[in-house]
Amino acid sequence: MVEKRGRPSRRQLDEQAGSLVWQRLIESANEVGLDPRITSQIGRLRIQKLLTDTQAAAADLIGRIYGRYERLHGKRRSCRSPSYEFSTGNSRDRSEEPDWVAQVEADYRRLQDCIPAFPREARDLLEQLCVENRAISALALNTLVYRLLNEVSVAFDLGPAPAESSALAPTRKQKPRVSRQERFEQGAYAISADAKSLPSRFHEPGSRAAEDHATTVRRIEDGNARRARQAEAES
Repeated sequence: MVEKRGRPSRRQLDEQAGSLVWQRLIESANEVGLDPRITSQIGRLRIQKLLTDTQAAAADLIGRIYGRYERLHGKRRSCRSPSYEFSTGNSRDRSEEPDWVAQVEADYRRLQDCIPAFPREARDLLEQLCVENRAISALALNTLVYRLLNEVSVAFDLGPAPAESSALAPTRKQKPRVSRQERFEQGAYAISADAKSLPSRFHEPGSRAAEDHATTVRRIEDGNARRARQAEAES
């Protein structure tokens, strides 16, 4: 049996197009000297329209804050994002500059305040993506990382957080499900008072089905008339 697949959604098409663009950018990055941040994991997500400009700016800031802080404390990572590299690329030692050191420490503390203690993987996921330039799962991106990037963007005045937790394509808010009984009580199936009780054209005149149909229509009309009288009396 051949499995039938529906048409891809707009978001899926955007992601596919974004993947192609990202691959082409990687291939040409060394040739034309592109900013390496464009071909990072953050750049890929931005091109695929999975991050807003504000969220991408927050991710870039996180990499730079970690880079400066770990440089100050003599730490070095084997996997480093372009943003992390930019913050440590200057060969000049600034550890003797009190103002620079105070700013580095303050930015790092301010960033850590945006990261909750639980779930514990929150900090790991943020560091994997923004500091170490490693891919994370779509589930982690949707359920946790978006919220963290939004928190950072607000804390560092990069821009307002999106109204919704998803990245770019806002999901349509689903209307609450209404049961058949609730729709009936709301009058969704009511027939107006001036409606004519006519048997279905699929029922043979004089048949039992036609009689049942006429009885049902009369019952509905009687109910509508009764509710109309009650409403008039209450008003």
